[in-house]
Amino acid sequence: TSVAPNDWASATMEARKPRRQTSIEEAATRSAARIAEMEVLCAALESPPDWRSVASCTERLITLSQETGDERAEARSLSRLGKSRIRLGDFVEAAGHLERAARIAVEIGDPDLEVDARQALGNALLSLGRLPEAKEQFERVGESRGWRARWSAAVSLAAVLEQAGDYRGAMEQCDVAAAVLEEGDDREAAAAGSVYVDAN
Repeated sequence: TSVAPNDWASATMEARKPRRQTSIEEAATRSAARIAEMEVLCAALESPPDWRSVASCTERLITLSQETGDERAEARSLSRLGKSRIRLGDFVEAAGHLERAARIAVEIGDPDLEVDARQALGNALLSLGRLPEAKEQFERVGESRGWRARWSAAVSLAAVLEQAGDYRGAMEQCDVAAAVLEEGDDREAAAAGSVYVDAN
């Protein structure tokens, strides 16, 4: 029985579809696995910290995340890169990475990632002497629901006010941080946070 050319072409295309779909899925799985492996490597480089290696590893991870379209991985990587740049004293570059991380986190609807990036961004801006901008970031972090984020933001606001010469306001923010710490269920973490607040 002969097969018409059009029927043969249709049958061939239908036969290729599952294979092509499987190939795409396998590539996505491999990319996700590679991103996960590199994130583990970057985390390992943070303890004990080798910040230049962390930055180098994370830059490659950002490129991979962009190539695969994984915005969440890209935002996480930008945040990690910004923090490593802070450790290296590259505050201007750190601020740029962290701003991008926060922006992507907003776009994909990840409030925890946004808060993490904004807290670090505030620290970079504070180190640059950009007090009003740092204050804005810490205030936004303080509005979150996260217990750790709220007390950390209050301590950071105290640092901003201290640099501005408002020592009374700085003390008030330390009191706010102490009050938030009292709300926590993790007593060990609260005790560690209290030491941090008392030191400030």
